[in-house]
This record gives sequence, structure tokens and C-alpha cells, in this order.
Amino acid sequence: KMADSEKQEEKQEEETKEPSPPPMPPLEAAGRRLERLLGGGLPDKERVLHTYANPVKVVRRWLGTASGAAGKATAADIAAAASLLLDPNGSSAVGRELLLSASEAAMEVDAPKEGKEPNYLTSASSREVEGWMLSLYVRILWKEGKHSEAYDFVTKGIPILLGHLDTASTKLTSLSGV
Repeated sequence: KMADSEKQEEKQEEETKEPSPPPMPPLEAAGRRLERLLGGGLPDKERVLHTYANPVKVVRRWLGTASGAAGKATAADIAAAASLLLDPNGSSAVGRELLLSASEAAMEVDAPKEGKEPNYLTSASSREVEGWMLSLYVRILWKEGKHSEAYDFVTKGIPILLGHLDTASTKLTSLSGV
């Protein structure tokens, strides 16, 4: 009888426990990790606060740790991460659209989940994550032997990244008074 009552108690405990949320996909987890490292997630989406003195070193180290998630990524994984991380109205909107349109799975992942407020990356990390995902997609195409498609994608991705570099250098120049 004791064993039966213990089993009933365990069963009741299992029923009252809330189900744990599904694990975050690796690409999304890597993007959110960089957001935290660079001081993102602030209430003001346009405010950039670097918690480290050298954000370049932070991104370089992050790239090394994110390679595990990147190695197994598929085009659908990249499109899913882009739709969840990159704001369609933010600085990474063009790269987001390019990634979503390049993937056959874009139609499946682009629909927002009802009742859930989107939690896009802030300007602290969105451009870096966008560039990373663009390069991942090129890598996938190259590994599949789709060299001309990879080249076409690169010719669309490079101007996006150059635009981010121009914007960043303009902001730095205006801050320094040069």
C-alpha cells in the first residue's frame, strides 16, 4: 500500500508541474548570448551599452563559441533564427528579408506566434548576428556545391554589411568630432 500511495503522490506532483518550455534552438541561443555579452536587452532598443571595453574582442570570442551551433545549421534553422531575432523594421531588416526569401522554409517560420510579443535583438548585436547568419547561409550553399548561388547571395549580402560599417563609422566620427 505504501508503494501505491507514493506512486499516486508522484503522479499528482507531475500533473501539477507546469511543462518546461522547449529548449531554445542553437542559433537563437547563440544570438541571444551575444546580445547579453554586448549589453543588449535594454528597454530602449536604440540605446547601445557595451559592458566590455573591447566589443570587437567579445564578438571574436563569441564567434569561436558559436561555431558549434553553426556547424549543424540548415537553411531552415537560419530562416527561423532570423525571423525570431532580427526586427523587420530595424537596422537588420534587409538582411532578415534576404535570409527569409533565400530559404524554402521561410513561409513556415515567418508567421508570428499569436499572443507572444516579439523579442528582437537590439542594435547592440543585431548587425553582428545578421552578418553571422548571412555568412552561415553562404557556407551552407558552398558546402552543398551551389557555388553560383553562394556567389549571388554574397553579392547581395556584402552591400548590407558595408552599409552597417558605413553607419558605424559615421556614428564614431560624429562622436569624436572629426
